[in-house]
Amino acid sequence: MTNALPVHRLDLEIGGQSTAPAAYVRADHLGVERLEQEYIRTSSEQPQQQYNYAAPAFDFTSQLVYDEYGLVVRYPGIAVRAA
Repeated sequence: MTNALPVHRLDLEIGGQSTAPAAYVRADHLGVERLEQEYIRTSSEQPQQQYNYAAPAFDFTSQLVYDEYGLVVRYPGIAVRAA
């Protein structure tokens, strides 16, 4: 479900962009912080949707790919859905 909730909630058109802050829980001490996130919908190759994602606090960017149900198919550097 990684990033699925903001993608569903934002419902961006191709080229649309938005921020979506999230709660980030630090595993080492369970501290909770606000995490700023940015999404830009880049394309839609049916049935998949693609978004450029950024979490500036971690200097992290990636292109996320979702299936027709809005669940992550590919999250480079973190996960790839197995067949």
